Amino acid sequence: MKLHANGITYENLSFRFGISIRTLNRWKKEITPKRTRNRPWKKINKEKLIEDIKQYPDAYSYERASRLCVSKSGIQDAMKRLSITYKKNTKSSQGGSRKKSYFLPAN
Repeated sequence: MKLHANGITYENLSFRFGISIRTLNRWKKEITPKRTRNRPWKKINKEKLIEDIKQYPDAYSYERASRLCVSKSGIQDAMKRLSITYKKNTKSSQGGSRKKSYFLPAN
């Protein structure tokens, strides 16, 4: 049984706050919360995503996801990593329903 600084066991703290002992050990090592999490590129090919944005600048995330066979949230995370922004169009395209276009960052 490991003791906390005040003489309370980790088991008692775990029961009291409803968290695991492993979490307490992790917090003991580093108490500051992490603001970002670097997710690796798993399924999304960066070059294909950039090419898709150039070809379809006003496409929705779910449309890109279906073309690249990945999830919508994966597309959004990848676009955030690439610093890709979107702007509202003054004149909408196709049926008048699309109101934004995506832009690649200037190099």
